[in-house]
Amino acid sequence: MLTRITLTNYGAYRGRHDFDVSCTDDRPLVLFGGGNGSGKTTIFESVMLCLFGAAALAGRPARKAAGKMLAGLVHRRPGAAGPAEPASVEVRFLLFQDGIEAEYSVRRRWEPDGSGERLEVARRDPSGEFTPLDDVGPPHWQEFIEGLIPSRIMRLFFFDGERTARIARDGTEDAAIGESFKLLLGLDMVEQLRVDLRLNLARGRSVDGAAVQADHDGLVAKLDESGQDTDRLKEELTTKQRDLEAVRNEVAAAEEAISGLGGSFAVRRAEAAAELAGAKRDHDACHRQILDMCSGTLPLSVARSRLERLRVTINQDEEAQRAAAGRELLDSKLDTLAATLGAASFADTAGLSGQDAAKAAALASGAIRGLRESGDPAAAPLGLSREQSSWMRQVIDEAVSEAPPCLEKYAAAASKAAGRVSRLEVELAAVPGDDEIGPLVSKAGRLNAKAGLIEGDIGRIEGKITNNAGRRARLNAKLNDTITKMYDMEAAERGMDLTRRVQDVLGEFAGKLKTGQIGLLERYVLEATISLMHKGIITGVRVDPETFSVSVHDAAGIRLPKNMLSEGEKQMLATAIMWALARMSGRPLPLVMDTPLARLDGNHRAAMVERFLPAASHQVLVFSTDMEIGGAEYEKLRPYLARSYVMEYSDRDGCTRTGPGYFPGMEGPDAGV
Repeated sequence: MLTRITLTNYGAYRGRHDFDVSCTDDRPLVLFGGGNGSGKTTIFESVMLCLFGAAALAGRPARKAAGKMLAGLVHRRPGAAGPAEPASVEVRFLLFQDGIEAEYSVRRRWEPDGSGERLEVARRDPSGEFTPLDDVGPPHWQEFIEGLIPSRIMRLFFFDGERTARIARDGTEDAAIGESFKLLLGLDMVEQLRVDLRLNLARGRSVDGAAVQADHDGLVAKLDESGQDTDRLKEELTTKQRDLEAVRNEVAAAEEAISGLGGSFAVRRAEAAAELAGAKRDHDACHRQILDMCSGTLPLSVARSRLERLRVTINQDEEAQRAAAGRELLDSKLDTLAATLGAASFADTAGLSGQDAAKAAALASGAIRGLRESGDPAAAPLGLSREQSSWMRQVIDEAVSEAPPCLEKYAAAASKAAGRVSRLEVELAAVPGDDEIGPLVSKAGRLNAKAGLIEGDIGRIEGKITNNAGRRARLNAKLNDTITKMYDMEAAERGMDLTRRVQDVLGEFAGKLKTGQIGLLERYVLEATISLMHKGIITGVRVDPETFSVSVHDAAGIRLPKNMLSEGEKQMLATAIMWALARMSGRPLPLVMDTPLARLDGNHRAAMVERFLPAASHQVLVFSTDMEIGGAEYEKLRPYLARSYVMEYSDRDGCTRTGPGYFPGMEGPDAGV
């Protein structure tokens, strides 16, 4: 259980801000309220940052990028001439170890330039004071924290409402499940161990096969280069996401000013403009995908029958080459036998008289001639190498099985995007202008256009990251082929053979572990779905163990199409999946949720408030605006509230003020106690 979060000169928080977040079994909720830009997400992210460092937020950034990011989190007083003061975050939590309750304090401190990070870990002693750990040295404190609360598990208990909504909207829950499932079971470490074993196997091979070694070194260099590109793109993506958040805050301020002048119609125009920009980007992206396919294997798909016949010819070619190799071996052995029989020493060696030896040699020579005349194997029709055959099969598979469905999908998506563009252009043309709010509308339009451009940049960067991942997969496949050749050259060496068997065991272990846990995940997802949605038609959930795609089924076991679910129900399903993954960890950890209700309609918001938040965990920290949890929702949550806090950003002071309670009129006697 988390007991206290303390921010000092961190983000928008000037000075020291203490948040007591302890709770009880019957009151598990701690509510943080504030408008957009007030600093809710700052607290949400600070817990993971404090416990696990910058790698927990930015995916192991480079040292320079991490320092720049941390420097941006240090609070700076507007207009102040002197240097900023150091920033720090402290998190206290309770754990039971061997049946004994222990409270720990983790504090992480940064200098204003983002350097000089200092980690402090302390334990409460019997006198009630926190003293630094004396049984673990400072160099190993981070490992100690990881042992108490594994970061791979803790990450499952942090729910980002916007991310959950995006997963539901984009239909990317399969990737989210796969990533979380691997983290939960440690399958990512198994995969990394298999890669390390492959590289170790390559390093330990003999000096034979210089060409294969050169191919291997070239592929490893390309993989290293690709990894550096991915790290650079992720840093760039983080920067763009921060820029987008800043522009959205400006848009919100402009729209509030427009609304105050009675020009709410202009907000819709800005929204429609943003949607139009997104629709055009979608259409252009689909068009580019179709062009890319046309420059690939797609044109070959028109000759499907010929490609199938070519596949048969390739198989015949390989068979003919194997037969020719066998014939060469047989001829060599027959030559050796004929030479032995024709030798003058054959009679003495065999213990025969000269006449008997001559007869035996004549009979054997006749048999040898018969074997030689039994027919030569058919010649290889193409004479391809093994690599050429493998490459041609891959091209045939892509042209026959993969290209046509992909073309149909992208064509349908392009048509849909074109329809959206036409509708939005008509809608924008119909919106009237107004001289009084014109400048504000123009400003909002410019900001929305800027946000659209940044979103486009984010989409392109994400596309590059995805393409880079595909390139790495192809390089890894080629590297696997190269290492397989190394295996073949070194098959006689016991160590390499043992390594290969260990890899097989690891692969089998990962498969059985994954298969064994899928059933539990399906049960948890079904229970969470029924609890959140109360959609009686859903009585079964299936998770594909390979793709991690989730399907819902009715009582007869018939799969229900996803398009039967509303957008709100899709988000509830995504929430149920995240909740189920957290339950699978088996750890009694607190659940921390940022804007969990932002994209839900009234009915689903009520379901989250009434059935999810009070029962999600023994401790639930919720960061919300008054548009998500308003008066009605607050009253429903009041019986479960341990305490609540409100945050308000002051433009005049350039910092966030905090206090107990919730928004005005919703403080309540049980808030902030």
